[in-house]
Amino acid sequence: MLKSNIKLDQCEKCPVLDECVCIVDDEKLQFNILNTYKRYDKKYKKKEIIYHDDIKLNKIMTIVSGWVLEYRVLENGQRCIVNIYTPGDLIGFNIDENFMNKSMFISATNVKACVFDNNTLINFINKNPILAGSIIKRLSINIDKMASFLTSITRTKSQERILYFIYYIGQKVYKFNSSNIVDKDIEIPLTQEEIADILGLTSVHVSRSIRTLIYNKVIVVNNHKYKFLDTEKTDLNYAL
Repeated sequence: MLKSNIKLDQCEKCPVLDECVCIVDDEKLQFNILNTYKRYDKKYKKKEIIYHDDIKLNKIMTIVSGWVLEYRVLENGQRCIVNIYTPGDLIGFNIDENFMNKSMFISATNVKACVFDNNTLINFINKNPILAGSIIKRLSINIDKMASFLTSITRTKSQERILYFIYYIGQKVYKFNSSNIVDKDIEIPLTQEEIADILGLTSVHVSRSIRTLIYNKVIVVNNHKYKFLDTEKTDLNYAL
């Protein structure tokens, strides 16, 4: 068993406690169980590589704060962003101990993560189907959300892609919905180049489209904070 020095009061104050990888019994988190597979807390600086590609994953982690981007290398040698991970997301998990990671995970911002030992957690999951079901459900939901987002931007204009992206982040990270998203700050700590990569656009298209949306008073942007002013002026309504 791993030796871990977890301060329970820190765990109880964790901002992503609801996403914690531990058994819930009578609505009480069993920190003694978490203590068997939590390894440590880890901080990554912006643009630091968290996982390299073509390696076996030896640690699993929940993102406590910050954003992580998943990159894959295409057949033409170019690198593209295929997923975004934000606080509460679990990364590095695969039930197959021989799985070779095909992606590179890089911190888009400064990141704090709660790191679990891969083998210990996998062994524990194999003996606890409730936890296994919870993790698989959460991962499936994240995959489904990203798939829905990518489907939504297919064959859409650049301005619509940007609006979909802002709404997707507002829904995923800040839990906004169509009834309360207007006039709410949605912080997206990504560069326009990164947003362009995600949306399959050029940074020039992104910059020009954002300026047009601002001019038409659909959104306002201030220091990476995006705000919907009026969704009625867009073609986004049927998706909201």
